[in-house]
Amino acid sequence: MVEIVQELKAQLGETGATFEALRPEIVALGDQKSAFEKVIEVYDPGFELAAPAKARRASRVAESRSGTELLKGRPVATAKHILTNVSV
Repeated sequence: MVEIVQELKAQLGETGATFEALRPEIVALGDQKSAFEKVIEVYDPGFELAAPAKARRASRVAESRSGTELLKGRPVATAKHILTNVSV
């Protein structure tokens, strides 16, 4: 179980680092998008921006897949194992 938690922590750190590394690129792309919109509005005054797509959260099923992959081939921990601190 400790190995799983360590792997999850490592993946969390990697994801956070990737997220932070992408942040400047996201800002630059937002600036480019705004510039395109302004130029299009000059040439096409009737241009209306489409409503921005709502940010979608991954479903719980998708989120649980990575955890499921980590647990493949390992014994299932039951409430009894957890409560009595019996390692599986």
